[in-house]
Amino acid sequence: MQAWNKGLKGIYSDETRKKISETLMSKFASGELNASGETNGFFGKKHNAETREKWKASRVGQSFSDSKFTKTLGSKMQQRIHTWVRKNFGVPDHCDLCGLSEQKKTKDGRNYFDWSNRTGIYEKSGYHWWMLCKKCHKNYDLTFLCVAQTN
Repeated sequence: MQAWNKGLKGIYSDETRKKISETLMSKFASGELNASGETNGFFGKKHNAETREKWKASRVGQSFSDSKFTKTLGSKMQQRIHTWVRKNFGVPDHCDLCGLSEQKKTKDGRNYFDWSNRTGIYEKSGYHWWMLCKKCHKNYDLTFLCVAQTN
């Protein structure tokens, strides 16, 4: 069945459009149409584990540039990417390059190990990420970035 207004343009007069606009603006201003917090139909509910696993599986191999991460820029984007990696691959506990595995902390109490991107391709795949200590991470990035910039 076809909608009654399919293909029609200009079905509302300027006066009618103005009335609709004023009504909607007053409802938003009063909070009547605000669907956040308790007025949201999904408030207090959670998606089940099966649904979350389906979403997770559908995003494997998807590039960060193809996802919600493109809406942020610079260090915020890098922070979100590393948060996603830590959430999905766990907290790094050793260095894949030098083999260091003792539980070290930095001077400010943070973990001494980082997730580092080894290929420069920011995809949601374990192949592109490895665990490095701070020293190896810095040296690798300097070497990798210098080589990448000269090519």
